Parts: sequence; structure tokens; C-alpha cells
Amino acid sequence: IAGTVVNADGDPVGGAALYAVAWKEQSDNLPFNETEITRQVTDESGAFRFPHVPMGKFKMLVKSVAYAPLVSDWVLSGTENAQFVLKEGGSIAGRVVNAQTREPASKVKVVAHTEFDREEQRAESAADGTFAFANLRDASFNLSIVSETLSLAKLPETIKLAPTQEIGGIELEVGQGGTVSGYVRDAKTNKGVLKAHLYLQDANPGANRVNTSKDVESDEDGAYT
Repeated sequence: IAGTVVNADGDPVGGAALYAVAWKEQSDNLPFNETEITRQVTDESGAFRFPHVPMGKFKMLVKSVAYAPLVSDWVLSGTENAQFVLKEGGSIAGRVVNAQTREPASKVKVVAHTEFDREEQRAESAADGTFAFANLRDASFNLSIVSETLSLAKLPETIKLAPTQEIGGIELEVGQGGTVSGYVRDAKTNKGVLKAHLYLQDANPGANRVNTSKDVESDEDGAYT
């Protein structure tokens, strides 16, 4: 699949990253790993080429810092003249506050998600708790946080952004997270298992993501926290 990336004036966009994010012949989105089949970058003339692409139809995610991301319609492998036009996007802004004290919460990493992992954007809340995302495409976004100690007090609603729309006044309430503890035991002897590695994974990462940052090991009694 080959073609060009241009802006609304028809000027070439060099350095734009293109990702093959969906393949019509399989139900799930393509893997996150980067290969020459799944990621390419435009040259100074805005040109790109994906070599060795399997037969079928693909959706492309096109990203450049100065423009909103673009998710293409289905593109058939073998296409040599695809053209993707990047435009200015919309924005989402808001504030992170402590759910109990209503004081602003600074240095909280806020994440804006769509259905494509490659489109994820991150922003850190300022001293007054404010955060902002710029140049977003028209899509549905879920906001979450990444923190070792904090979690969302309530799940924010999905934000549906229209082209070039500016949405403000979003409030994210955060509080101290809880703990998970227990034991790892041998099924036959019921003795504790030493140094078993445990990983905590969100059941619903798109809505309330908390990054524990570390895995844990069980102690000599099999206990972990």
C-alpha cells in the first residue's frame, strides 16, 4: 500500500507516522508491535509505502504532531495512490481534583483513549489540577489516569468529540487506591509458595486504568500485597 499524506491545503506532510491498525480479514485490531507491515513514516514529499502487505483491506491511523490523527476508510492491499488529508482537530480540557477535599490534584497523568491503542494521548495535570488535550480527531474518548497511588473515584462518561469541537469543564475525581493481598499456596501441600510473581491487571482499562508500576513477589509464607 503506497500513497501520500497532505494537509488541507494540499501541502505534503513529512514525518507523519502511519500505522496499519485494523485488517478486515481478522476481527481484532492488529498487534501493537511495530514492523514494516504495521508502521511507516512519510518522507519530505509526504510519500509512504507499506511493503509485503497481506491480501485484504486495512485501516490506517495517520499521526502528525501539528494535526489531528486520521483513521482511514478501508484501503485495499495493492493500492498505489492512497491519499490521506490531515486537518486541525478538537480539544478536551478539564481538571483533576481530590474527591474528598475538592482540592486540585497536580502531577496526575491523564490518558485519553479511543478504540486504537496507538492513538492514546497523555497529559499531566498542572499545579491547579488542569489538563488539556489538543488536536484530537472526531471520535469517542474515554479518560483515565495512570498512577501508583491514586484511582478514579468514579468513572467519567465517554466523551464524543465532533470535528474541531472544543470541550472543557471535564472534572476527574481521584482518591487513594486500595490494596489487594492474599496467599499463594501449593495445591497439594497447602504450603506457601516463595517468590511467586503476581501481576495486577485492570478488568476495564479503557475506563479506569491504574498502573501499579510493579509486580510483587510472595514471601516465604506465600503472602503478597
